[in-house]
Amino acid sequence: MEYVTEYRLSMATIILIITERTVSDIASSCGFSTLSCFCKVFREQCGVSPKKYRKQTCAKV
Repeated sequence: MEYVTEYRLSMATIILIITERTVSDIASSCGFSTLSCFCKVFREQCGVSPKKYRKQTCAKV
């Protein structure tokens, strides 16, 4: 299950960077059952919320 979660998060980070889709849409398309679950797992793995990650990453590009 850990591998699946890591894969889903890696796909989500890519989609966050290259699209303007909503975080909710990205969460559901990457297989997370709820937005809150996605945000919790994302924050645990990346250290920031998905919105903040997008803002920080896109500012560097």
